[in-house]
Amino acid sequence: MNLYQQSQWKNWLGILAICLLTASISSCTSSGDAACDKLDLSKVEVNVTIEDLTPALLALKTPTQAKDLLKKNPFFAQRFAQVSKMPEDTVASVLVKFAQVPHMDTLYSFVKEVFGDYSQLKQELTNAFKHVKYYYPSFKVPKIQVAMTGVGSFFGRDLYVSEDVIFLSLDYFIGNKAKFKNYRPRQPGYILKRYAPEYIVPSIMQFISVPYNKIDPKDRSLVAEMVTYGKTWQFVKTMMPCAPDSLVTGYTARQLANVTDSDNKKVIWGHFLEKQVLFVNTPYKKKAYTGERPYTAEIGVGKECPGRIGWWVGWQIVRKYMKKFPKKTFQEVMADTDNRQIFNNASYKGE
Repeated sequence: MNLYQQSQWKNWLGILAICLLTASISSCTSSGDAACDKLDLSKVEVNVTIEDLTPALLALKTPTQAKDLLKKNPFFAQRFAQVSKMPEDTVASVLVKFAQVPHMDTLYSFVKEVFGDYSQLKQELTNAFKHVKYYYPSFKVPKIQVAMTGVGSFFGRDLYVSEDVIFLSLDYFIGNKAKFKNYRPRQPGYILKRYAPEYIVPSIMQFISVPYNKIDPKDRSLVAEMVTYGKTWQFVKTMMPCAPDSLVTGYTARQLANVTDSDNKKVIWGHFLEKQVLFVNTPYKKKAYTGERPYTAEIGVGKECPGRIGWWVGWQIVRKYMKKFPKKTFQEVMADTDNRQIFNNASYKGE
């Protein structure tokens, strides 16, 4: 198990499926103007390359060719092609059949229409990785591989992140134009909105945060989990300081307006206090506040109180803590395992 998928993280955060995402950039709360990024990154060196495996995949004619492709791309073989779960001959046969599916050419044309030569994606990744390396100089940029793998097909993966490689199944992220509707993942509408190009890098940053986001595995309380999620979003915002809050949270403009409204803040925080749920450790009870939902029905600010409201409140706790203790560095906050103490010291009251 690699650095980014350690079991401790799974116990506390689950698998970080693409759950940042909704709404478009134009309708979102932003961090402001061109001065949002105050770091001097001119001396930070990162080298991002993006390798597209799709042409090689679609060109497969024989199982021998497929096996050769698998040997040359071990991460793809293990993490996407499921070589570890079934015989190589079976996988090779499936890959050849996959290459022969008629609509794959159409789907790849959509991928190229949206992503072009990947220069935009490369620039966004470069900028985010520069921030990571600024704060964590030992960080090594993973290899980036992309492919068009057929949404909902044999591969069944949209994104894989490890310390060595990032693999993107780009056909998941082509967006929601009407002409793409027959090629979209089978997901509820509020999740489907998230599968679009602008949300790829924030999602990757969530995974990248894992080894830096320290926890106490003995504290299974909801509030400790909320602070962990809050640190996750703070990491994304720190590495992408000019990103709108919608890309960090996955909330729509209307949802952000609801959770940032001063009266609603008090209602939301009051709910956690009144229902005495901050220190529960029952998984299903915690999931009501941290799990993927279209809205949090338990909290009375209407259907626009978004799901994963515990993430949002956790982020406000972390923000309050960092404001209250400005001498604490970002790295120190991320490395602090005592999330309950962060909560106590933040003295957050729904403000």
